Amino acid sequence: AAVISTYNNDGSQCNELDREAAYDVWEITTSLRAGSDIKVIAKYDYTWESLDNAYVFSINLVQPELDTTVHAITPDETEGSTGRIPVTVVTGMDIQGVRTVMANGATLTTKAYTVEDGMKVFNAQASCYLAGENVIKVQVKYGNEWHDAGEFTYTVK
Repeated sequence: AAVISTYNNDGSQCNELDREAAYDVWEITTSLRAGSDIKVIAKYDYTWESLDNAYVFSINLVQPELDTTVHAITPDETEGSTGRIPVTVVTGMDIQGVRTVMANGATLTTKAYTVEDGMKVFNAQASCYLAGENVIKVQVKYGNEWHDAGEFTYTVK
């Protein structure tokens, strides 16, 4: 699709049939592939210029910077009886999920979150059933992969 706007010499938009019409600006909507080159040619006095004189534009894909910061990992308690304990994980907005990894390799995953002050807040849980110290790893998901974010220790008494 194309939208053509006509302008006079002072840069004001005008009707294409206006005597003061000096130039047109074409806005063309198209699909562009990364790594492709686009050629643009102009039309002067009802004649299209040669492709040899075309303006060439290269299309490059710019990856956005993801906000994958882990601001805080806070267990409700660091010692107590066996069971599941709540863990609050505060992250950047591009985190897709949080999981806790217990010493035996078992995991608990949550993808539900709330947004507070421009950050995601995940209310995760960790299973602590081994006597003594339980080192719990916390991982976050972004880019469809899990990444280590930190750990904490919960002691079962």
